[in-house]
Amino acid sequence: METRLAVRDVMTRTVVTAPPDMSAAEAGKKMVENRVGNILIVEEGKPVGIVSESDMVAKVISKNVKPGSIKLEQLMSQPLISTKSSDDINDAVLMMAQKKIRRLPVIDDGVLVGIITDADVIQASSEINQILDNLIQMNRENVLDRRDVIATQGECEECEEFSEDLRQDEGRLKCPRCRGSTSSGVCEICGELSDVLEYVDGSIVCESCWEAVR
Repeated sequence: METRLAVRDVMTRTVVTAPPDMSAAEAGKKMVENRVGNILIVEEGKPVGIVSESDMVAKVISKNVKPGSIKLEQLMSQPLISTKSSDDINDAVLMMAQKKIRRLPVIDDGVLVGIITDADVIQASSEINQILDNLIQMNRENVLDRRDVIATQGECEECEEFSEDLRQDEGRLKCPRCRGSTSSGVCEICGELSDVLEYVDGSIVCESCWEAVR
């Protein structure tokens, strides 16, 4: 079973942003406060770059640079690699793998509308698998619930007589006589086809005839 998703179905819509001239110290504090691992750089309403926690480590901490002395425009990765909300999630994941990145800004007509991360993809995959598992279980239960209406022919497990209308009853395949009823067929009194038949006094009868002989 193939399950196709668009980026919009998986992306995080709330994106933490900052101007290019914000210091790394301020950006780091903002990232901590919002519990995110990246911050999108927006200039005049348009996304122009991205700074991640790995950028902070590689370009600031490892080089012993004071976070307050360096601006985000000096740290941000650009040109910005992005995707659209209507793109297939598989294409977005492939792009992330090819570019060796963990997050993709989602931009529609120049407007930042969200971001998709590897964590979003993993969570969505888990939820899809759970949904599929639930559907499979529901279908299995539906089949089991309908065992009693599946007719077959053979030897009745109660009286051991041959019958062309064996059905599940209390966990055993029984003929109409042993289970006391059958669901549909020809009434042995009036000869009419009926959707509801009952086994009464040795005969299989429809509801009308059953009421008449009661």
